[in-house]
Amino acid sequence: PTSGSALRHASAMPPVFTYFPMAGRGFALRVALGAANIGAQEVNIKYPELVEKRGPKGYSPEYPLGSLPTLKLDNGITYCQSLALARWAGKKTNLYPKDDDVAIVVDECCDCVEQLLTKTPQDPDDAVKKQKREEYAANVMPRFFELFALRMEQSGGPWYCGAELTLADLQLYSLVSMIESGMFDHVPTDYVSSRFPGISEHCKKLVQHPLVVAHGKLS
Repeated sequence: PTSGSALRHASAMPPVFTYFPMAGRGFALRVALGAANIGAQEVNIKYPELVEKRGPKGYSPEYPLGSLPTLKLDNGITYCQSLALARWAGKKTNLYPKDDDVAIVVDECCDCVEQLLTKTPQDPDDAVKKQKREEYAANVMPRFFELFALRMEQSGGPWYCGAELTLADLQLYSLVSMIESGMFDHVPTDYVSSRFPGISEHCKKLVQHPLVVAHGKLS
């Protein structure tokens, strides 16, 4: 079998980040890779192309779970799961804190964002889906956004964990941008701004941060 050391030195290729041409779950990784300044390349594909590329099984070594984002490293292996990839890149910058007491706040926020996204109700019947989404927005989503607001208050700002921008800010922005862009069917696009204006303003401030200005746009 090939040793870990051999794998690490098998190729001099820069990391290749593959995602859809949007912010979404790839936004934090996009910014973190840019901030890390490791020469990462971004490849944007659309969903029909993903379906074709991942093959008849719906997944392949290049698309391990059949979803995006993915990150191919210089060992030639392609990895998946947006949070794992964002943490990998974040650890090469100050976006993922070295202080465990701050890192737990980042991890809590990132995992909450992912939980909120993955638990969003689905249904083939649009009328049923609408009812489920409205109930979700009324009864489930507030507990997450109230927690986000609480953590921001506890940190003292100006960012989610205090003085420094972290993956938590980027992940929260990705969630809010999905809602505001209408990706959450049957959830009002002004859901955050009308109910949690502090979080909405936080996200508006984030897009002006130098790292986001430099690296947050599609390549």
